[in-house]
Amino acid sequence: MKKILIVPWLALTLCGCSAEKSDSESMLAKAATKPEPQAEWDPDRALVGLGGINNEPGAGGGPAFPPANPAQPLAPAAGPVMSLSRKIVRNANIKVIVTDFAQTERELKNLFGAHKDAYVAKAEISGSPGAPRSGLWTVRVPIAAFDSFIEELLKLGVPQKNSIDSRDVTEEYYDVQARIKNKKVEEERLIKHLEKSTGKLEEILKVEAEMSRVRSEIEQMEGRLRLLANLSELTTINLQIQEIKDYVPPQAPTFSSNIASTFLNSYELLLGFGKNLILLVVALIPWLPLIAFVVIPSWYLIRKQTRAPQGHA
Repeated sequence: MKKILIVPWLALTLCGCSAEKSDSESMLAKAATKPEPQAEWDPDRALVGLGGINNEPGAGGGPAFPPANPAQPLAPAAGPVMSLSRKIVRNANIKVIVTDFAQTERELKNLFGAHKDAYVAKAEISGSPGAPRSGLWTVRVPIAAFDSFIEELLKLGVPQKNSIDSRDVTEEYYDVQARIKNKKVEEERLIKHLEKSTGKLEEILKVEAEMSRVRSEIEQMEGRLRLLANLSELTTINLQIQEIKDYVPPQAPTFSSNIASTFLNSYELLLGFGKNLILLVVALIPWLPLIAFVVIPSWYLIRKQTRAPQGHA
């Protein structure tokens, strides 16, 4: 009877152990697949290096910075970008023809008054009232008003010439600027050397001569730098105004105008040939006595010699 009771007890015990073992194995599997929680990023610990404020490691012995995401690469740190302003020297040559010089001159003065930053560097006017007059102006205009100022100048009369020249001096400008900086550093070294020098008078004089040379080069380069800055900030416009009374602008040629111009050109050539022929005759009149004195005896002797052999025969 006892053997019969022991057999079912052993069977139940074995089933319970197998069930407990399966439950423990499933829990271990879940623990292996479950990711570990990541420590939160503390901004206070990220102030210095890879640790906290006192360079301490982060929670759990790891770094104080948030863990990097391998799927998202770190962006490179963006450094400051230096943009250099370009230095452009711009010049313009303009020529216009007008019918009333006095009126155009007044309009030009009003134009200068409207542009306060522009000024006349040179002006030359030739001719007298009642006769055709002309003028030359050299105007300095800020580069921002260069194009608009030229447009207003072209409205003064009939444009005959409008040429613009630009030259980039950016490289030269910043090169001279850097050379000035280096020369000033050299000058400072020479000054410190002279202050600490306890050598002979000859050595001191050599240092002073070198300082004078460096200072002269600095002043020359500073003058060149100021010139480039002035030319790039203020453009130069050379304006020529010529007065022609009752001026008619040229138009596109037509067939009839070509015929008329061809006839006029031929007539002018014929007229020029006649004038030159008359001038030649007038120029030979003073020489006629001399020509007669030389030509007539020569002709008489030649004729006599040609007839003499015939008479002897």
